[in-house]
Amino acid sequence: MKRDLQRIYLLLVIVSVIMIGALAALFWGVQLEADRTKLSAILATASAWELDAATDLQALSDLIADSSPPLRVTFMRRDGVVLCDSESDAALMDNHADRPEVLEALEQNIGESVRQSSTLSIPTLYAATKVSDSLVLRLSYPLEVVTQVLAQYFLFALALLIAGFFILRHSIAQFARRLIWQFDCVRQLLENRGAREDDIDRRVCDEFRPLLRDISLKINKLYYDLSEVRREQNLRRALTADISHKLKNPLTSIIGFAEMLADGKKRTDFELSQYAGCIVREGNHLKKTVEEMLLQAQSETVPPSERTEIDLKTMSREIVMSLEPVRRDKQITVSIHGNGRYKARRSDMHEILYNLIINAILYGRQHGKVEIALENGMITVVDDGIGIAQEDLSHLFERFYRAKEAIARNPYGSGLGLNIVMNCVHRYGGDVFVTSEPAKGSRFAVVLPLDDEDQWGLCEE
Repeated sequence: MKRDLQRIYLLLVIVSVIMIGALAALFWGVQLEADRTKLSAILATASAWELDAATDLQALSDLIADSSPPLRVTFMRRDGVVLCDSESDAALMDNHADRPEVLEALEQNIGESVRQSSTLSIPTLYAATKVSDSLVLRLSYPLEVVTQVLAQYFLFALALLIAGFFILRHSIAQFARRLIWQFDCVRQLLENRGAREDDIDRRVCDEFRPLLRDISLKINKLYYDLSEVRREQNLRRALTADISHKLKNPLTSIIGFAEMLADGKKRTDFELSQYAGCIVREGNHLKKTVEEMLLQAQSETVPPSERTEIDLKTMSREIVMSLEPVRRDKQITVSIHGNGRYKARRSDMHEILYNLIINAILYGRQHGKVEIALENGMITVVDDGIGIAQEDLSHLFERFYRAKEAIARNPYGSGLGLNIVMNCVHRYGGDVFVTSEPAKGSRFAVVLPLDDEDQWGLCEE
């Protein structure tokens, strides 16, 4: 038994080391991708410059380097001769024509590589681009911080494992024998359909006696309690997942418009007002979402007192406006046809429209179109994007389900959007349908019940 436990402990140590290595690799990859994105943004800006012989390259390299220390900036000719450098004297520097990133940039306009720096002796990220036919810009970013963090991480993990090994090795065998013997006693007593008080006092140590007495008295009730616990846990997980999805939507819009305001481009007062208004509106929606989600979780039906008449066309326009950064990035044309009003909880209708519209934009094709129609108690959203495979259609509204094409297009989705749409529609006795064809697009149709007496129907303006 002792050898078995030692093997288990050794296995745990190995698994821990592997997990530490995996976490370290993940940290390295995330940090490297962040640095790569930073350099790519600078290179993308530089590729649009128009430089001539009168340009002060040294001053320009110093300006770029100061914007993101410890960034190093080098300008060179096409043949690799260094013209200026933000950290060294260009006259003393070697020819850079054989650098991998420079060779790749000359062939493909942009090149990058990660290797050990010959001057700093630490891993360094290099990126280069052709600024003109005769001029190449190279950026280098030392990964010193990442290396230091990883080294400290490994030293701490190694010290922790060694200390744990010496502390546990002495006591693990004795503790394990006692623990296994006690569990064996408990098993034998329970297999005999309960335990008598004298058996508990005679065969079980003091620490286990209260627990075993309780198990012996309530063993039949235990299964019922466990089923109730599982049900509560599932409900809590579902509520948490829905809340997370609902909070992400307005945050995406707020961040998108904030980035547009912060990008330094000149904008008209009208545009600034529009962007600020969208940020305020989505911020208020974010605040209301938490309150409405808690109320929504209490009941699957919506009482009439919580229903207000909603202008679906106005709401659709507001949602399209909130998704302007995403729509503009894909250059998709969005059109809204028809008019409709419906009595419902505002957050429910917002979730239905938002999820259908953002999906149509995210999975639409570049320069494509999205059409939203509101008429006869029906909301339809049609796109000409990637479409949905036939085998995925029957699972599309399941919680957390995502088709392979959707994961490839948007790996960060949660798989909850369409499930939330279906739940919201069902609260009003409606239904949602989808037809799709791969590479041609999809059509989602939400059918809502019309009730003239309660004024729950859609009507043309």
